[in-house]
Amino acid sequence: MKNKSANYGKIAVIAIALAVAATCTVSGTLAAFSATYTWNSDSASVGEIDYRDTVYSFALFNNESITPGDSGSAVLNGADFGENTVQWSFTSHNEQVVPVVFYVLGDDGLPDETSFYSEYSFDGLKEYYVLCAEGRVVGLSAVSSDPAVMAKSLGIGKTVCWAWFEDFFTNIEATEKAEGLAVDEYAEYCTKICASEYAFDTGLSDILESAYVHAFVTGTNGDDLKVKSFDMNATKSVENGLILIGGETCYVYGYGMFSRPVTSFDLLKDSAAWLLVPETDGDSSAFENALAEIGVRYEKGELYSLGEVVVEATDAIRDENGNRRLYKIYPNLTDGERARISVTISATVTA
Repeated sequence: MKNKSANYGKIAVIAIALAVAATCTVSGTLAAFSATYTWNSDSASVGEIDYRDTVYSFALFNNESITPGDSGSAVLNGADFGENTVQWSFTSHNEQVVPVVFYVLGDDGLPDETSFYSEYSFDGLKEYYVLCAEGRVVGLSAVSSDPAVMAKSLGIGKTVCWAWFEDFFTNIEATEKAEGLAVDEYAEYCTKICASEYAFDTGLSDILESAYVHAFVTGTNGDDLKVKSFDMNATKSVENGLILIGGETCYVYGYGMFSRPVTSFDLLKDSAAWLLVPETDGDSSAFENALAEIGVRYEKGELYSLGEVVVEATDAIRDENGNRRLYKIYPNLTDGERARISVTISATVTA
């Protein structure tokens, strides 16, 4: 489960919790038990096995994007180890060091201060306090760089939590926000780790000109499309990372809606420009080959008709005999790489 903060500019860091294989090398689940086999000599058969290597679902991040100020949690469920000895381990897969802090809730439902762990050092910030989602204020001096502090607090039924703290406080009441160079450097670090920029390839200008592309999609109406259409010879260009036709910025589809980006910073990996490309005799190989040559990612869609006066069309009707093919054109990553974070929690029970 994830608690979402207020918008922090562009969503940037992708957090993933995936299934863990029995070898405990993939992130995000409770997994991997040793198993004891018993042979019963009276019947010469294999006896009952109490524990087997098992994989559990553990949705700590819900496969969603996280930004500073976010937090979340998940409960370790799925097994009963009884009175058997259990050895727990906790591993964070966080190559780019997203400054997330992990901790476990105690029996009182509040953060266990002895369990706080992070791969980020919080240099220059140790004197400050943070306010957890559960309402407890904790000093950053309690955050350890040793994952063993998490491991020793784990158990079935325990709640594992994470937080990407955005604000720091100078007092334990968490009423006075901290300021200064260290705080500014932390904010800059968070901004940098969130930074990744996308833009449409400038090579699209010539390709769209050659293909006489003159219409882009602004919305949908069932199986049909709402479009903005121009003269066949209208200029096509890529300026500041955005596609323009007839001097107007093309809409892009993302987050389940169409919108007109203001700058390339509004683009994400899957922000697609939906363009209607003239197609003759069902052949669009030249257009596709040109896209592939400059490394542009695209999806080929269905055929549509723009009606009798194509340059004034506001609707594109789904038509298997139409002469406009829908192509979804995606931007390229131009700078930065979005960080990823996940965890592996394992328990080895010795029966």
